[in-house]
Amino acid sequence: MTGTNHVLTGIAIAVTIKNPVAAPFVAFLSHFALDTVPHFGHPSIDPGSKHFVFRNLVLFLVIDAGFCFTALFWALLSWPSLWLTIILSTGFATLPDFMWIAHYGYKVNSWFFDFAKRIQVYEKPPGLVIEVIFVILVITLLISHTI
Repeated sequence: MTGTNHVLTGIAIAVTIKNPVAAPFVAFLSHFALDTVPHFGHPSIDPGSKHFVFRNLVLFLVIDAGFCFTALFWALLSWPSLWLTIILSTGFATLPDFMWIAHYGYKVNSWFFDFAKRIQVYEKPPGLVIEVIFVILVITLLISHTI
């Protein structure tokens, strides 16, 4: 899943559970649950692919980061009393993706990366449709929490 979907899920968990200890733990686990769902991927943004293009990855990450920070800013404005839970939950929901820096940047290998690759059974361009549907559902859920 894109970082945007992980961030939105972290926010949804934070505003639903409202516990700054339990919510980040659930958000961390949600990352792996989301990665088992078919989602967007493209060989030109996959550092493990022979078709990898660094410029494409950077562009994708900049756009995704923009959506992530926009969602986080909106959540902090919408639920200011839950600021700590929101920040922790979004951080833990995205943490596994940041761990890939160690794998690709520093050539670290472990059971974690084997597991994380194995659960992502369908990571192709058409998976973007599923991601967009997921964004709409989670945003609808979050809006219902603000009313």
